Amino acid sequence: MIFRLKPALPAVALLGFAALAACSGDAPDTSAPTEPSVAETNAPQETASFSEPFDYLDEGLWYVSEEWKQVNGIFDVVWRREAIEQTDEGLRFTISPDEQGDASFAGASIQRRGPRLHYGRYETVMTAARGKGLVSAFFTYVGPPQGTTQDEIDFEILGRDTTKVQLNYFTRGTGGNEEMIDLGYDSDTTPNLYAFDWSEDGIRWYVGDVLVHEAGGPNDDIPTQPAILISQVWSGSPATAAWLGRPVSIDDPHMDVLCTSYRAPGDTSARQCSDDFESINTAKPSARAASLSWWRISPQYRR
Repeated sequence: MIFRLKPALPAVALLGFAALAACSGDAPDTSAPTEPSVAETNAPQETASFSEPFDYLDEGLWYVSEEWKQVNGIFDVVWRREAIEQTDEGLRFTISPDEQGDASFAGASIQRRGPRLHYGRYETVMTAARGKGLVSAFFTYVGPPQGTTQDEIDFEILGRDTTKVQLNYFTRGTGGNEEMIDLGYDSDTTPNLYAFDWSEDGIRWYVGDVLVHEAGGPNDDIPTQPAILISQVWSGSPATAAWLGRPVSIDDPHMDVLCTSYRAPGDTSARQCSDDFESINTAKPSARAASLSWWRISPQYRR
């Protein structure tokens, strides 16, 4: 795998970033598997923009889920610290049969510590885990574990077909907003940038530099609550077989996370993952996004 860095900018120029929802009626709605507010306890008081290349995992800034079991609803997974590995390029999230027998599979999950994040631009550079029954997710979430209703914005790559990504959002527990996007490449072997802009006016999802979907019309109820930023790989229960397929044993399924960033509204100088990554721009926009050609040609709406 190669992290495709953009050419360095001249010095003068340098001055100047799931869940876990159902995909149609085949899988039930459910809350995301987050430990109740643990990532917000005794955390650094940071609400500013950040860009994290994961040269190492700073656990003062990122909470690693450990011994957190979710064997109900759509999940059949236990998150373990040892399922996260450091590589030369970032973090590797592995998923494998759980040897301790607490769940069928042991996966990996991290959450950004500190106060919950709100409107802004979220980016990650990642690959996805291949295999039926598996999901690689990058998303914001807040809900019953935090004592409120479910608000969520998702990127989910289903391991049964890693040439597509599923987009979704929930507002006050109501989802059903799924959109499946053709990537034009295999995300199992090819890292790429996945991003969304979230504002009070709507959500715009990007794959690379391509605006692939948006929500924010008069009939769209957009999430409004500050949320937790999460990356994770998980396996589905038998109830998700029609959606995800039944998990099977395959060689070394893993999700690689090479960068994650958040840029707060109005912060035009903060670095993002996209500043250092050369994107692949082959994704096919949804019908709604395809009708918004003026967004794709107007840079102020892309970043």
